[in-house]
Amino acid sequence: MSMPMSMSDFEMKENKDIQTIMDAIGKYENAEDVYSGFKKGPDPKHGFMFTLDDWWDPKQLVAMKFVSNLVLDLGWDSSGYGFMMRKIEYEISKIK
Repeated sequence: MSMPMSMSDFEMKENKDIQTIMDAIGKYENAEDVYSGFKKGPDPKHGFMFTLDDWWDPKQLVAMKFVSNLVLDLGWDSSGYGFMMRKIEYEISKIK
């Protein structure tokens, strides 16, 4: 059984993973679609986790799935998924 993460471990993972994700978005050939999707944001009634595909335009949908997969591949699921998606939204708001 693994030990729970301490706050400093959590913050280190958060910072490392947000950098990894933002680097991947920056290198993504359709980065503008990612920025557009995060500027639009999820359906306010559902949040990132439960927003339906038809909320996004087709390019945004592909881009949001790209980012979603990055987040999930780094082990952020459940409430951590929403946390990281909001963190990405915040980081994008600082550059766009």
